[in-house]
Amino acid sequence: MNKHILLVMMISGGMAGLAGMIEVSGVAGRLMYGISPGYGYTAIIVAWLARLNPWAMIVSSIFIGGLIVGGYSVQTIGLPSSMSLMLQGAILFCIIGGEMLSKFRVKK
Repeated sequence: MNKHILLVMMISGGMAGLAGMIEVSGVAGRLMYGISPGYGYTAIIVAWLARLNPWAMIVSSIFIGGLIVGGYSVQTIGLPSSMSLMLQGAILFCIIGGEMLSKFRVKK
């Protein structure tokens, strides 16, 4: 079982690296600043929020996507668009902190 997991991880990592190499060399032709919008970090927050449940990931990704789009639209009232990134970080800290605190019990 562990060999299969390791094999699948190696294959998927290789495919992701190959896709990145094709994106850089084929489409852009060179390595450019800002070619990756940082969706990997957002996916970590979505996975933690959904607790690795595939159906909950749909709901949490719609929530986080709305948060990102809303972050760009708050620029009209004078707030920076990075407010959505700050909210994502706060959500991640609350989720991780809540899971960590739920493992401990307070005794009198």
